[in-house]
Amino acid sequence: MYAHWTQNTRTITLNPNGGKFGSSTSSKTYQVAVGASFKFQEEPTYTNKVFRGWARSAEATAAVYTTGQTYTPSAADTWYAVWGDESEITFNINKPLINGTTNQYFAVSPTTVAAITKQYGQAINLPLTTLTCTGFTFKGWSNGSSTFAPGATYNLEGSVAMQAQWEANNCRYVEIAPSPGPTLPEQTQ
Repeated sequence: MYAHWTQNTRTITLNPNGGKFGSSTSSKTYQVAVGASFKFQEEPTYTNKVFRGWARSAEATAAVYTTGQTYTPSAADTWYAVWGDESEITFNINKPLINGTTNQYFAVSPTTVAAITKQYGQAINLPLTTLTCTGFTFKGWSNGSSTFAPGATYNLEGSVAMQAQWEANNCRYVEIAPSPGPTLPEQTQ
């Protein structure tokens, strides 16, 4: 006769709280050994919402744990996704292109523009920051389908990465190849 042992576990349930894990709206369950830690690795999605983390109440507005954090459960636990209505606009200050290629020698100033986070569906004003780059004129920000002037009103309909738009001034750029240097005569002995 042999003893048969089973490990005691705690059931952890992650409820997407209106969101989805992939295409499923079902909760996910995990078995965690007693005394072991559980790491929050799952991030559900929800159209037009921002995932903030996990809380023990479906009505929570602040997360107790976020992705990557761990805790040690003392009993079975259900965690609900916490959602926010924020959208974020980030600004990519890409360097101007010449013949479809970015020239590493162009210096753009300023080098960064702070992201804007506001409520979904809210109208905001794009930054008035005017970018400069010698030989080019900054034309505004593009969301991929339209270009907006600095300071223009933009309606947040989800997070977006805006791209700086440039126009070459009426001047000619000539790229000069580096010189190989002087040729020295061969030395004889």
